Amino acid sequence: VLEHGTSAQLEQLASDRGLPQLFAYYDQGYSLIFTDLEAYSQVGRLAAAAGLALWVGIVLAYLFLFPRTMGPDLRRMGELGVPPGGIRRHIFLSSIGILLPGAILGGAAAALLFNRVTQYLTARAGGELSLTISAPTFCLIAAAQMLVVLAGAFAFARAPKPHGRRRG
Repeated sequence: VLEHGTSAQLEQLASDRGLPQLFAYYDQGYSLIFTDLEAYSQVGRLAAAAGLALWVGIVLAYLFLFPRTMGPDLRRMGELGVPPGGIRRHIFLSSIGILLPGAILGGAAAALLFNRVTQYLTARAGGELSLTISAPTFCLIAAAQMLVVLAGAFAFARAPKPHGRRRG
């Protein structure tokens, strides 16, 4: 198996050894679409890396900021005697109320923008193939992302320690 573009080197080497036309090459048209496949692969990697970086940034910001904004309420709940499991459940259910609409809106925006972005990246890379994603695959990816974020929200849902009793 030869790497793309090395057949000329092999022919030269065989000719130098006195074995011209000893090898037969079967590329099944690969050499004709090699540049398009390289562009396709480059666009796929770039789109995946950009999307993953954006997603991780948003998720980390959410997981850091959301529990912090709930801090005073959670402390009050702890002071009122709500068990830690009830506080975690409150954080988890509150996060679902934000994550679910965000996932739906983000999924709709991604579905609308995916083809435009990949067409732009493909044209910029000099390829002619287009990337598309099927609806079931898109839904599966969105569901997996939602589960990961919900698992993260549950892991970050820590009941704050009460600061002690207030004297009043």
